[in-house]
Amino acid sequence: MSAWISWVTMNRMCRILHTLLVCSFLFGSTTVRAQSTPEERAKEYSAQGLAAVDNGDFLGAVEAFKKAYRTDPKAKYLFNIGRAYHVMGKFRLALDFYERFLRENKSRQKAKRGAEIVGELRRQMARLTIMVTTPDASISVNGDLEVCFLNAPCMLDPGEHHVEVRAPGFALGKRHFRLEAGETRIESIELVAEDLPTRNGAIWRSALFPGMGQYYADNDTTATFFLTSEIVLLATMTAGVILEQYYIVRRKNDEGGNFRDWDPYLDASHWTWVASLTAASTLWAVNIVHAWAMPMPLEPVTTWNLVPTAAPGEAGLSFMLSF
Repeated sequence: MSAWISWVTMNRMCRILHTLLVCSFLFGSTTVRAQSTPEERAKEYSAQGLAAVDNGDFLGAVEAFKKAYRTDPKAKYLFNIGRAYHVMGKFRLALDFYERFLRENKSRQKAKRGAEIVGELRRQMARLTIMVTTPDASISVNGDLEVCFLNAPCMLDPGEHHVEVRAPGFALGKRHFRLEAGETRIESIELVAEDLPTRNGAIWRSALFPGMGQYYADNDTTATFFLTSEIVLLATMTAGVILEQYYIVRRKNDEGGNFRDWDPYLDASHWTWVASLTAASTLWAVNIVHAWAMPMPLEPVTTWNLVPTAAPGEAGLSFMLSF
């Protein structure tokens, strides 16, 4: 009897172990099949990028090719990123990725073809030289301060470009250019000296009314304080004078003498306008001293709010090295 029970127990244990082994094999094989190598994932991203190219979504293609390169850093993905930018007309970005492709590529044949494309692209780019004689000047092209340098050729995408030149003590110089593919242009920009705030101008403005000199010198926070405080003090002084005259008239017309109880209010109104006048005069003097002592701005305050514009690219370029 005991032998039979032992046999049944062993039989059940074997079935349980068999079931566990089968399940572990199935789940294990599923995990292995679910995992993929970086190369395979990169190929999937690349396929998505090529599909986006077929649909005309070149920005989407750029993102897909970048994901492919981050997953599996191969030079061919850099080439495709550059090609997508090339088609969109973003020649500067395309040139950056083409040159990275040439540095990382190992195939001589592909390097030769890539070098030919880079040469063609350089010939298609426009060259703009901005000549400025004003010292300490800086240039901004489409809101970017690092694209070009003054008095030196700068390679730009064909299309519309907004150029701004600034220098301390001079008005902002603005120009708008439309450059054609392969065009070379030299332009001069003469900056005009700006009438900057002077100390004497700030002093006499503050003498006329507190805060005006500070506004003139672009010191808005201090100017608002002086102006608001002076208005409040003058309003308080005016109210005190009016109340004092009111109480004086009422007292003269009070035949029964009942108005004598209002004497504290008469005194309060009198000292209110006296104190307000004293404070307003002191603030006026402090405001003039501040106008004399505050630093003058060295250059005008301007706001940069430029949106880069990209020229339409030349369509029909093939993704020759994508494989």
